[in-house]
Amino acid sequence: MVDYEFYVHTYLGSFVPEKAFHRLAARAQEQLASFERDFQVTGGTDARHLALCAMIDVLYAGQHRGELRSANVGGVQISYDDRRPLQQRLLIAARTYLEIYRGVS
Repeated sequence: MVDYEFYVHTYLGSFVPEKAFHRLAARAQEQLASFERDFQVTGGTDARHLALCAMIDVLYAGQHRGELRSANVGGVQISYDDRRPLQQRLLIAARTYLEIYRGVS
């Protein structure tokens, strides 16, 4: 699982406070595991950690709608005007760093 040090120093995130990070990291990890069951997912460890950080930002933004219009964190644009379902927003965030596609099993 990705840690807060990676989020701050490698992903260059500053949006999610450390207090909320670990809970959201667990949720992001569960969602990425779900994507891995449903799709072909490829990418190295660093790409996976970057994807998790982007997903954590999306999860945090979803909890704090109205406090911020948009943010650009670690190269991922987050907008509260986005009315797409949460799972779709998480998939888009993960695809920023990972190859995720429907494949033949």
